[in-house]
Parts: sequence; structure tokens; C-alpha cells
Amino acid sequence: MNPLYDLYVIESALLSGEVDDAVKLIEKKCNIYKNPASGKNGEKIRKHVKVMEAVMESLKNSIGIEEFMKIMNDNYSYSTEDGNSEKFIQSFSYMVFYSIDRYNIHYPAYDGKRCGDL
Repeated sequence: MNPLYDLYVIESALLSGEVDDAVKLIEKKCNIYKNPASGKNGEKIRKHVKVMEAVMESLKNSIGIEEFMKIMNDNYSYSTEDGNSEKFIQSFSYMVFYSIDRYNIHYPAYDGKRCGDL
């Protein structure tokens, strides 16, 4: 399990307008991790699932950026390359909501070519 990799792939897919790819990854990971083992590793998996579910809820416009960032702050427990997880949380949150605005995402509806990308 590499949760940071999951978030990078989701961020990349959203920024390029491939919302369905991001949603497929979220659903796949949530199904894989739906029954985590007990113990310390199980707690990290549960937190990762909460983050993934928060991304999905934001794509459905069920939660705003403030609530999303609160969920990220409460459940983000990964180490980043530069060691600055607070910076990553802010950056990731901004990119998710930037993509939502750019492609007018109200999952399952969105406009992948809204900005004349293609």
C-alpha cells in the first residue's frame, strides 16, 4: 500500500480532466481496504479510506474545502518526500478544488473539455 502514490495519481487525473479515472481508483482502493486488519497498520488504512472518501464527497459537492481540509488534517498520516505534510495537504486540497471548479465537477456530471483543452 502506498497511499501517497494513490493521492498523486488522483491529483494528476483530476488536473487532466480524467475524473472517471480518479473515481475508479478511489472506488477500487476503498473496496480493497474496506476491512483492514486490526492494529497500527489497520488504523492507517482506515485513515486512508477516510481521505479517499472525502475526495469522493468533494467531487460530488457534498463537502466544501474547509471540511475537506479538516478531514485531511485529521486523517493524513503519510510521510512526504520533503517531510512537509502540511504543505502537501494544502496543495492537494487546492488542486482537488481547482479541478472541481475548472471542469465543473458535480460527479457523476462534469465537463472534461470546459476550458477548451482539446
